[in-house]
Amino acid sequence: MPKSRNRRTGRSRKQSSRWSDPDLAPHLTYVRRQLAVNAREQAGDAAGALALMEQQPYDLDGGPYWAWWRVERLLQIASLPDVLPGWAMSRWILAQALAHLDEPGRRITTRAMRLACQVSGQPDVTGGRGREDREAFCRILDHDWAYRQAFLYEYGGLRHFLAGGFAPVLARHADSIEEWVGTPMGAYRLVDVEPRAITWRDLGADREVATLNLGAAAELSPGDCVLGRLVPVEQGRMFECAPLAVDEPVALAVADQPAAWATALQWASAPTIRDGFALLTDVPDPLWRELARQHDGPAGLVLAAMAGRVDDATVRDLWPCVAAAAVAPGAWPLVAGCLDPRHAAALASLGQKLAGPAGELCWRTARVLRESA
Repeated sequence: MPKSRNRRTGRSRKQSSRWSDPDLAPHLTYVRRQLAVNAREQAGDAAGALALMEQQPYDLDGGPYWAWWRVERLLQIASLPDVLPGWAMSRWILAQALAHLDEPGRRITTRAMRLACQVSGQPDVTGGRGREDREAFCRILDHDWAYRQAFLYEYGGLRHFLAGGFAPVLARHADSIEEWVGTPMGAYRLVDVEPRAITWRDLGADREVATLNLGAAAELSPGDCVLGRLVPVEQGRMFECAPLAVDEPVALAVADQPAAWATALQWASAPTIRDGFALLTDVPDPLWRELARQHDGPAGLVLAAMAGRVDDATVRDLWPCVAAAAVAPGAWPLVAGCLDPRHAAALASLGQKLAGPAGELCWRTARVLRESA
């Protein structure tokens, strides 16, 4: 079974089906490195994991070995430890559970992969019969929302990871992660969006609920529907990952029978491939990066937002895009380097509009600026 887990495969596609014993040695080096990096992550040592990655950055074909989203996640954890909320540690555990392929994990992977194939209407790719199957398998592992849900929740991947004690340090610092395990699927209709909070109507319970505004509504309009799992956190409620936008008939079907969400998606042929599952934002990656590009990068976007120079008509929900830019690796030192005590009030005001660690960065930096005046 192919094993692409938050990394690119280290073997040449031309040689993948005809290994001979001498060919195995260089590949085993990558396997050992992968296991060592996983161990550092499970110990909560993002900096140590990055150091091991830097020692072996390229695959046998000369391309990047480590997936960019995994590197970015580790860079955020290593560089922002003082402002990371407990739910970020919980999301880190989810990512590690998905990558933990011991024997039970491999069995869970096979079951979740088959469900994801059924949902998307494609043939079963678990046999890895050719290059296209292997590529599809890896794409589902890294990008398929239905696969992720089935692996972590329906088939017990998260429960297995926590029960096995594979990341005890992280589990102690995570926010309510044990309660996330049994969270059912839900269907929600968007009601209202504020800078730091989103209001949804829970279609199953017929009541309104509020979540942190990490960007789950960045491409939605009021009345649009999503599927997702609302989990408890210290600040209230949030989606365990960015929810999946669906048509109203799908949402109503899931509201009526939450456990049959996969059947509802299959019936509607709803697309489930995502750009990725970020640690600190639910904004689709291309959306906030394009906005940052228009302002000379993530730091430029934050500074423009602080100065009121971003046209909020260009996106449906500006502030989580700014928040995503603020916590992008390397962005905040560039922002802070452009500030002096005169900017403290504007920065604190920006912090009032940004949910999560981005807001905390603004407030802490504003306080430092005031004290240095």
